[in-house]
Order: sequence, then structure tokens, then C-alpha cells
Amino acid sequence: MATESRMVDIPLCSPTAGAKAELPGVPRLRFRDFKFQQRHICVAISIAAGLLFIGVIVGLVLTRTFGRKYVEDAAFLNQDIHWQHTCEPKCSGKFDVPPLLLISLDGFRVEYLTRQLTPAISKILQCGSNATYMYPTFPSKTFPNHLAIVTGLYPESHGIVGSHFMDFNISQEPFTPRTRNPVWFNGEPIWNTAKKHGKKSATFFWPGSEVYINGGRPTFIVNYNSSIAFSKRVDQVKTVK
Repeated sequence: MATESRMVDIPLCSPTAGAKAELPGVPRLRFRDFKFQQRHICVAISIAAGLLFIGVIVGLVLTRTFGRKYVEDAAFLNQDIHWQHTCEPKCSGKFDVPPLLLISLDGFRVEYLTRQLTPAISKILQCGSNATYMYPTFPSKTFPNHLAIVTGLYPESHGIVGSHFMDFNISQEPFTPRTRNPVWFNGEPIWNTAKKHGKKSATFFWPGSEVYINGGRPTFIVNYNSSIAFSKRVDQVKTVK
């Protein structure tokens, strides 16, 4: 059987004047989509570069602000100070009653004393005396225990049962470390007792010392500021007389 083959012309849309002819089977939007995606990629890269630049600036500012504190602390610890080699004598100041210095290290684990991580505290133990163990109050949180130390009361009695808690019978606002409302605090802190007996007292970042507990506060007080280096804290405490 004979077959007849014919050439069939596929008509193309006649482009208008000045327009480019389209390829058969290739949508016109394909080229436009490519340019659209290209613009979006450029915008995304620009945004990412901008965010990276901002992140670098913020990192440098934070490092300069907070990193300085740790550099100063490291320099302080690395000094070859005479106290590291000898035990100091008793208080050389002329006091009718020896001064009492109470130091608190929040979150300090007892095992740190055996790992040679705290040379100054180890020196105090070597030249003085220490207890073999102690029991914290419950709960073993910062504010309940610090108030228990200075009032001699358990948390349920001095009122501060946590570092963050709520009691609508006392206040409609929650208690936080920034709370200065004396309605939460009970008992008599040691600085109030000292003032009653004509003595001076000073606190440096002691929890609760910024509050007027039963109308009283320490004679000298420094409001909490986490940006102050530990070495500067020690230097400032040494200047109190």
C-alpha cells in the first residue's frame, strides 16, 4: 500500500512590530519568571548581608561591654599577690569590736574547694577555720537562703519562698529579684539590728538589702549592677570603713 507523506506547516503567531518571535512550545513567561527570581535572589542576598553586618556590630559591642569585665577578673586572679604566700595576721585596725565580713558566693558548689579553682577561698580555709558541711534552707534558691542568713528565719517566716513566685493574698504583682515592695519581707535583717545598737552596716549586692524592710536599710548600700567586674567589687568593699 502506498502512503503519501506531506509537510505540515505549524503556524506561529505573527509578532507585532518590534516584538521578538516566540519559540514553539516555550511560554513567554519563562523569561520573565527567570528575571523575577533573579531579582528576589539579589534582594535576599542583600538582606542576609545586612543582617550579618548588624550581627557583627552587635557582637563587637557586647564583647566590648561585657568581655571587659571578664578580662579584668582574669588579670586580677593572675596577679602574684603576697596573700597567696602567707597568712595575714588578725585585723590590724583599731576597733572596739572586730568587724564582721559576710561573703556569699551564689551557686558555689562545695567541690570547687577541692579542684584548686578558688585560690583566695582556699587561702582563707588554710589560715582560718571552716565547717565540713552545711544544709541550705528549702527551697535552695538565691533569695530564700540569703534572707535566711541575715534574718535567722526560715523562708516561710521571712516571707521570701523563692526567687520568683506569686501570692495574690499579698500582692497582685509577682515577686521577682527586682521587687522593692517591702510587703513581701518579714523579720529583722542583721543590718537593722546593727543600726539599733549604733553600729554601721554596708551591703554590696546582697539580695533584699535594697528594700526598706520594717523601715530600715543598711547604712551604706550599692544597688545591683551585673556589669561591674568582680575585681572592682572586691576593691570597693575594701574601701568601706
